[in-house]
Amino acid sequence: RMFTFILRRSSSIHKRNKLRFEGVANADGNVRTITNFTFVAPPGSGKGTYGAMLARKLGTNFLSVGDLLRAEGKKGGALGDAVCEFQARGELVPDHMVEEVVLRAIKQRSSDKDKEGVGYILDGFPRTSNQAFTSFYSWPEHLKTHYAIKIEVPDVICRGKILGRRWCIECEKTFNICNVENGSIEILNEIEEGKNEKLDFPGSKAGTCTWNMVPMLPDPKCPCNKSKNWERRIDDTPSIISKRIQDYHSVTKPVLDFFHDRKKLVKFTPYKGVDDFPALLNLVSSRIYNVNDKCSDR
Repeated sequence: RMFTFILRRSSSIHKRNKLRFEGVANADGNVRTITNFTFVAPPGSGKGTYGAMLARKLGTNFLSVGDLLRAEGKKGGALGDAVCEFQARGELVPDHMVEEVVLRAIKQRSSDKDKEGVGYILDGFPRTSNQAFTSFYSWPEHLKTHYAIKIEVPDVICRGKILGRRWCIECEKTFNICNVENGSIEILNEIEEGKNEKLDFPGSKAGTCTWNMVPMLPDPKCPCNKSKNWERRIDDTPSIISKRIQDYHSVTKPVLDFFHDRKKLVKFTPYKGVDDFPALLNLVSSRIYNVNDKCSDR
């Protein structure tokens, strides 16, 4: 059973500049501390989906850096216009711009009384070693990024999941029409049945593949019209997708090494997609309650 926590500073923790909750966190008496997580994973791996699920389960803040940057672009101004230009070309937004947008958003959420002291879960930051160093060493303790979660998914599946992303302007929900099953990857055609797009899955044979990720489709009662109301992100094109995945591998590896070297990297392999979420929740909960402070593989 979860109890209401009271935020305090104890003298010993004050010396380490760490905020602490006082209260019984669970049946084992483990005390919850402020712990912030970030997903460092390739585009299309599901980090936005898993991050939102974790935030709901833990009652914490979830911040998608991609959404924050797109919102900044819509606001306009010098910073917003610059962000738009980089995103339109499928390029990474420069470190100093991203850090300004992200830290501002984290501070705003941290000042929210309903969320005070709970921490945050980030999607898409840090993306470079400079960003990792800054968020780990330069930010205040209760705002710093404590752990990185690496989602391990093959590039071809990530590509399929990006191509399958849809947004309904009627019900304002997101879906994914990519089906990974039995050694094949299909982008379901929402307009013409039987006109599905198939992607090659190198090294995978029917009946032997361990990856099975079903599509995330709307409720049959949903009033939206697939052919009229479903939209794709303007940057979800094959050429931009390939560049973004390539950039992830070339730029982000030092970030993973940064957290791994400090024993702050959590590894998660979702063979069954969202059905494997309980395993991710266990990995994250163990860090919140200080059960294990070391690297872990699922």
